Amino acid sequence: MDGWRAGQKIERLPVDADDFDRFQDGDAVVVAVEPGVLGIPWFYGVYRR
Repeated sequence: MDGWRAGQKIERLPVDADDFDRFQDGDAVVVAVEPGVLGIPWFYGVYRR
């Protein structure tokens, strides 16, 4: 699956320790994203499908 930005295969997101411990490599996740200033998106949550 592609990243949420066109042409991106991998997305890297900084998360806190609680989020990091909830997921394993290869897990499918939903990332809640909002448009940001200057067209730079920001995320506000990472969830299981």
